[in-house]
Amino acid sequence: MNLIRRIYWILVRCLLHLRYSVQISGQEKLGQLHGATLVMPNHPGYIDPPIVLSHLQLSEPLRPLVFSGTYRMPFLYPFMRLVEAFEVPDMQSHSKNAKAQAEQLIDAVASQLEAGNNILMYPSGRIQRGDVEVIGGARAASDLLQRCPDVNVVLVRTRGVWGSMFSCAETGTVPNLAERSMKSLGWALLSGILFLPRRKVTLEIEVVSGQDFAGLDKVQINQKLEAWYNQDGGQSPQFVRYHHWFGPSEGKFHDGHGATDCCEEDFSPEVRQLVLDILAERLHRPLETSERHPAVTLDSLGVDSLDRMEIAWPLKIALGFVQTKWHQRLANYINWRLVSLLRPRMKRLKFRLFGIKQPSRTPNQPSWMTP
Repeated sequence: MNLIRRIYWILVRCLLHLRYSVQISGQEKLGQLHGATLVMPNHPGYIDPPIVLSHLQLSEPLRPLVFSGTYRMPFLYPFMRLVEAFEVPDMQSHSKNAKAQAEQLIDAVASQLEAGNNILMYPSGRIQRGDVEVIGGARAASDLLQRCPDVNVVLVRTRGVWGSMFSCAETGTVPNLAERSMKSLGWALLSGILFLPRRKVTLEIEVVSGQDFAGLDKVQINQKLEAWYNQDGGQSPQFVRYHHWFGPSEGKFHDGHGATDCCEEDFSPEVRQLVLDILAERLHRPLETSERHPAVTLDSLGVDSLDRMEIAWPLKIALGFVQTKWHQRLANYINWRLVSLLRPRMKRLKFRLFGIKQPSRTPNQPSWMTP
């Protein structure tokens, strides 16, 4: 299986070479590694995971952690199974199942590291939103480093991807991966596949020991990682043409200021106080005056995706967004009635489509009792 995965990544690297000119600094350091390795790159766009996975050469193939929405895409799912990727649950659902799945995922990844396998994960847990990498309150990296302190840690700083169509630089929002993939395929065909303008990408590799993070809490680990990723000041978005003669000749990028700003007047005093109380309870401390402004982000408070689920659930209950038991019973009853009414009609349709003789009914048997 490892041989098949290696051949697959060689083919991916050849395909990426048509558009991306990748330069690697520090590749020789990887040959000195023995044992389990945790690779942690920054995440400027959707395209950098295949670039990193296909260009880093370790003794054993990397198993990546992939967000569920990407993992389950029909045209990617077979490849996710091939590379034995871990599926990261969608934390935006704020469900108890998602929290349990996330905790099970961390247990599974830690077990793989303890068994000596190699893992690729992105500490931020999402693609980059600005010129610098922000990890904020994400906890997966700190959880794994605390549970597997003897693991080899490979940090990767990717430059050259920010500004591509697979990044957030153009609109300030997460791009549609399927739509951008089709668009890139169209430009590749228009350029004759072999004649695409090439985007320069650099991968800077640094190997450290897991012991370098010993004794640090989540906030300190994330700050240390952010400092390494952004030690060159980050990167402004770069545009590279999609065709030598056709298409746009320069890029238009989002300025980073959207219409997402809010003010206190948008919410009632009761709702504002409820949010502040729940945050203070979750953080185990009262909020400072400067932390009570609506513009303060949860990342700046050190709140990660699992903490957000714990915060969102009581908010949903308090504001009436969670179904009570009678709602659930009513929904189940409606669903049962629809099924019971449609089932006989679906059976009759099946008999007609396949030419099967429909069994006769007892003369006095009402139609609604037909099995």
